[in-house]
Amino acid sequence: EGGTYYVDGEVATSFDPAVAGEYALVYEYTENGCTNTAEGMIVVNPLPDVMLMAYEPICEGSDEFDLYGGTPEGGTYYVDGIEAITFIPEFAGDYELEYYYMDPETGCAASAFGMIVVNPQPVVTCPEPFAVCLNDAPWEL
Repeated sequence: EGGTYYVDGEVATSFDPAVAGEYALVYEYTENGCTNTAEGMIVVNPLPDVMLMAYEPICEGSDEFDLYGGTPEGGTYYVDGIEAITFIPEFAGDYELEYYYMDPETGCAASAFGMIVVNPQPVVTCPEPFAVCLNDAPWEL
């Protein structure tokens, strides 16, 4: 503490890793009239390019299915914030889907988001059973 940091030759009191790349770091400290420096490197790794394909709407009561469409492979799916491998469209509604991926080489992570839309089943009713006679006049249903 009490020394001066330089990032790429400029005096710095903080560092914002907003741009991927390598940055030269120098720490200079003076005590009792003597100055010494230490040098290092700050490496800002890019975030992984994470994508999630769009899901087509499905119907309430459809079969359970494996979650899919996230790249790069090896990530984790979350439905409404809960980790999941499959989805059961038991109830109509909109469900937030997240695909989270961490690059094993850099430790940097990113997510892609989408929706699973579960449409309600239409309400269907039939008339009460009724009888007709052979050769009655036809009618529209």
